[in-house]
Amino acid sequence: MALLVFSLLLYPDPTLAETCEVQSDIVDFKRVRVHYPPSCFEPKLNISDKLSELQDYINRSPRFPVQLTRLDYQLIDGGIQLQADAILDLPRQRKANVSFSQDLLLSVRDGSLNLSLGELNLRSPEVPVGLAKSSLLPAIRISVKDLDGSQMDDIIMANGGLQLAEQVDLKPNVLEFILEKLQPSIRIEIDDDLGLIITWGFD
Repeated sequence: MALLVFSLLLYPDPTLAETCEVQSDIVDFKRVRVHYPPSCFEPKLNISDKLSELQDYINRSPRFPVQLTRLDYQLIDGGIQLQADAILDLPRQRKANVSFSQDLLLSVRDGSLNLSLGELNLRSPEVPVGLAKSSLLPAIRISVKDLDGSQMDDIIMANGGLQLAEQVDLKPNVLEFILEKLQPSIRIEIDDDLGLIITWGFD
């Protein structure tokens, strides 16, 4: 069962083996530990694709007075840091260019993803920092709110779970049941080299 879930997270691709080496181990015969070094984030976890979807969502929404022209990321201690350039639509038809970074702190508790806003650093030579922050924060808060509290089994099923179920001839509801039973034990950590460690198993 653990190997089944492991294959879901791994997304094997032999053409990427030379550039990305995911490490996996069985710990104490109870838990599976998977380590993704930073070189694996794109070929295995597709983080940039998710950020592109987030950028499109913010840019399409008329309620946010901001257009993101760049959105990147890096892992930090305790979470992920979003780094972006943006154009703000300010009162009186003014537009201003800003650059900012936003820390998102993440943890998993009882199978739920918990996200909270950390430090927001902003560079805005064209407009007061306070005004720029008040324009940006609503978009950031709403984006985080949509993910905060998400169940890990739902996240996995939405990111390759259905494809895996087809590959191993499982009904999607059977795979979702397995993931639901395992999700309370899922833990996510970030190591000193900014790699991602995911562990799960049975107590």
